[in-house]
Amino acid sequence: MIHGGVDTFMPASFLSSAIARWFAIALFFWALALSAADLPPAEPVKVPTPAYGRCLELIEQTRQVLAAENIDGLEALAAELRTSKERLDGGTWLLSTYYGVLGGLPDGEQEQAGRIAFFEKWVAGHPESITARVALARALTSYAWKARGSGTSDTVSNEGWKLFGDRLAQAHQILDDARNLTQKCPGWYEAAQIVALGEGWETEEYFEMVGEAINKEPTYGRYYTNACYWMLPRWYGDEGEFEGWIAGLAKARPEADQDRQYAFLVWMADRMPVKGEIVFGDDRLDWARTREGFLEWIASEPDNLMVRFQLTRLALLAGDRETAREQFDSTGGRYFPEMWTQETFEAARKYAYEDGPNPLIKPKRTEQQTPRFDYETIRNIGIGVHVLLALAGGFLAGMLLMVIAWQRNEVWAGVITVFVAVLTSLPFGTIGSLVAGCGLLLYLRSRPARETAVDGCGSPWVTLLVALGLAFAYLGLQVLAVIPAIVPLLLEMGVKHQQAAVERMMTNGMAERILISSAWLVILGTMACCGTRMRLTERLGLLRPKLKASLIWLFVFFLVVAGLGYVIDSFLDTRSLEALRLMQLGRHSPVSFILCLCLFAPVAEELLFRGYAYTGWIRSMGWGLTALVSSLLFTAIHFQYGWAALAYVFVLGMLLALLRKLSGSVLPCIVLHSLANAIFVVSSFVSPLE
Repeated sequence: MIHGGVDTFMPASFLSSAIARWFAIALFFWALALSAADLPPAEPVKVPTPAYGRCLELIEQTRQVLAAENIDGLEALAAELRTSKERLDGGTWLLSTYYGVLGGLPDGEQEQAGRIAFFEKWVAGHPESITARVALARALTSYAWKARGSGTSDTVSNEGWKLFGDRLAQAHQILDDARNLTQKCPGWYEAAQIVALGEGWETEEYFEMVGEAINKEPTYGRYYTNACYWMLPRWYGDEGEFEGWIAGLAKARPEADQDRQYAFLVWMADRMPVKGEIVFGDDRLDWARTREGFLEWIASEPDNLMVRFQLTRLALLAGDRETAREQFDSTGGRYFPEMWTQETFEAARKYAYEDGPNPLIKPKRTEQQTPRFDYETIRNIGIGVHVLLALAGGFLAGMLLMVIAWQRNEVWAGVITVFVAVLTSLPFGTIGSLVAGCGLLLYLRSRPARETAVDGCGSPWVTLLVALGLAFAYLGLQVLAVIPAIVPLLLEMGVKHQQAAVERMMTNGMAERILISSAWLVILGTMACCGTRMRLTERLGLLRPKLKASLIWLFVFFLVVAGLGYVIDSFLDTRSLEALRLMQLGRHSPVSFILCLCLFAPVAEELLFRGYAYTGWIRSMGWGLTALVSSLLFTAIHFQYGWAALAYVFVLGMLLALLRKLSGSVLPCIVLHSLANAIFVVSSFVSPLE
């Protein structure tokens, strides 16, 4: 039919070609689905190449010779591997595998020490052996990481950091001594790379050593793997740094070898101990060059399964289904169990043939970067902070003691006490000023007593202002001490990890020692604020208690406090639970934990609230108002808790005020306060909050 001069029917030839194209596409997808459905079954290949078979034999042989402590056998093995330069298909020398077996320590602490002792015996008996020293350095490096642990830096104890640094330093010294030997070994440089990673060598020094190693043995694959690992952002490099480095190494080769060398270096980078760092594109790794290099490799070694297995893995990481499918077709259902599990292998084939999800590409997790400050720097900063806090604490304690002495016309005794407190605080901390203070108080007690006013309490408003000032000082001193003390931890962990740093301070006893020092200064401040209008013991309530009443009511109130604590546990809010959980971390430093909660804190708080403040208010305000105000102030300094725990603290304060009235002394109040805290201390060890 003709309409408007245009034929409305398509030519028959065009229609036929369109049908043919659609038929071909349908046939292709049908064949693809059929091939996917008929994939060969998965077949694990534990020994994909003769080189891997030789590697497994070497591992078993090395373990047997090591277990027999056959030094001559170990020397012979190392000499053979250095001479033959045997290596796996990817490039890892079997000499590296040999040292890996020697450096892998057993689990038990006693067994680890025994292994180190054997290597030391080997070194002593063969002073010219490079193998013995490299083996000892590798073992000491493993020993260092055993002490540190595999967790993030915020989980490492001070003792762990110390052992880590000491053992790495010992390994470093052994390698330095070995460098002067006549006998040389490529494994020396690998051991030095591992030590450098832990110690945080300067970048220039590290790459000078790596360059020297590569120039001597360019086929030693672990040099490249370790260097790439060093350059990760989690250690000492930046994103994209190791990718640029291996591109530069490949470019330095003759043009005909560049792609093959680039593929080799990418393979070595993929052997890093962490996954997820092999990224293609986006100014990272070049997939086209990697693929071309592997295809050249396969052309020269078409029967090498390991090269094909590695190309398949990298193709999946690059999202190249076609290349992955080609290699799956070539290798059938065979896979290397050390490269991936059967489940991952099946998922990889499903991705290549059926457009399933890629099992090797997952959302990248944001990981904590290891700080750039090495152990020595952090330790030196920590020592400086310790000296600063010790001197400051000793000086403040000495000045308060001098005020106490001056009030009693014993100025020279006070001056001497200042010097003693400062000098002894430097090596001994709070203990130094505590001894100086006790000495001064004993001296003052031996001196004739001064006359005091009949009513020496003074104005209740002055008492309120002093009590508020001392309460704020109690909290402020802790904050002022925590700020410099937390600096080394933040340098180690990063400024974003304040919570982890605080938890570390609680765990290693630093926070408890700060609280002890603050409590001691508040005790001295309270004594200094008593003035001379009234005897010190009377103003602070340090009187002989009514024995019978004290024992009876102390027992009764302890039962009440224990029962109240049991009931409150069921109503604790989130803030209270978090604060209590944080405090319970102090159990890891039990001496400081117990002294802080069961001695210094109760003494300081009771002398302030049920001693100084109670005596200053009781005559003018009466017991009810005195108990209420002192309990409110007592509750206020525990502001870190939520409402449930604060209610408990307030009731405890009222009971302590009542005990002060019934016993006539602050001493039973200190005992009850200590017992109440002791319940928490015991529960921290028996059933800590999670």
